[in-house]
Amino acid sequence: MASRVLVNMPECPQPSAEAYLRLAAIDFCRRSFAWIETQAAVLLDATDMPYTITPPANAKVVKVLSVVVDGIAPGLEESSVRSEELYTNDWRTAIGTPLRFIEAARGVVSVVPLPLVEASFVVTAAFVPTEAAAGIPDAIYDEYGSAIISGAIYMLAIIPQKPWTSGDLAALHKRMFESGIDDASINYSTNYAAQSMNVAPPPI
Repeated sequence: MASRVLVNMPECPQPSAEAYLRLAAIDFCRRSFAWIETQAAVLLDATDMPYTITPPANAKVVKVLSVVVDGIAPGLEESSVRSEELYTNDWRTAIGTPLRFIEAARGVVSVVPLPLVEASFVVTAAFVPTEAAAGIPDAIYDEYGSAIISGAIYMLAIIPQKPWTSGDLAALHKRMFESGIDDASINYSTNYAAQSMNVAPPPI
């Protein structure tokens, strides 16, 4: 990917091109939810909550998107600490059949009520590469690699007083980068977000 950046700005050092490719990939995935993975099922009970999911290698969690318990689709409703506190004071300790999930911290999930018995949990989440990542999954590169490369070119071209600084180049590639984010966001909305459920919790 770095070679495709350097074609547009040959005076840019390769380490800079690689660094800005990572930044562009992080921004792209964070804003578009392009990198979504469903994790393997894990058996959890009340004592395991809150549960911290393990991201793929060289990745970080952006947002937990769904939690499915014992294979019962479409999964738990998303809630929040603030929403739960409107209804009950004991939501943190209530035991029963899980109805909702809360991501109080990034990648850290709890359910309301806590499971009465051990249950199978399948978590789907959106991820971004870390700043130390060497690359992104092939499927994301195949579909959105050109947009991410444009993001790196845009970010490099706006750096002032460099041999490769170019307002025109930055404007062109910013449009291409944003267009790629829009496409990926639409893909997410069409194939995943449209299936989301109402997040307002009923009383336990």
